[in-house]
Amino acid sequence: MAASGEPFEGQTLIADTSVWAVIPRAPRSAQMAWAQAIRLGRIWTSPIVGLEWLHDARNAVELEERRSVLDRLRTVSVNQRTCEAAIKALSELAKNHPPGYHRVSPGDALIGASAALRGIAVLHYDRHFDKLAPQLGFSSVWLTAPGTI
Repeated sequence: MAASGEPFEGQTLIADTSVWAVIPRAPRSAQMAWAQAIRLGRIWTSPIVGLEWLHDARNAVELEERRSVLDRLRTVSVNQRTCEAAIKALSELAKNHPPGYHRVSPGDALIGASAALRGIAVLHYDRHFDKLAPQLGFSSVWLTAPGTI
């Protein structure tokens, strides 16, 4: 927690699907920071996260429960500019790194581009965002240290 007592240094963040997937198993401190960030309105979503998280629902009831949660969050848009930024980032990763380094999921590239264009961070539990952050210019924030969940 930040000195102000706000989680994730008071940043506004798009919560990647990886966070939604691991939060039930995360350390208690991460769960508490997550809950406080949601209460403070610091957790946002994107259509990409929504589609991924809804896709993983086991049935119609769970899908609607998840949709209800997502509907309460602010949403960052995805548009042509977002797609162009994601494509440019993948191109730069391919050009400036070893073969295959650019292979991050298209969804992660779009989520990162959405965050960058809006000027907010990405909260995640996925190494792809550490690759994308320098290319796109967003802050990559781990829910908890890699390998702890």
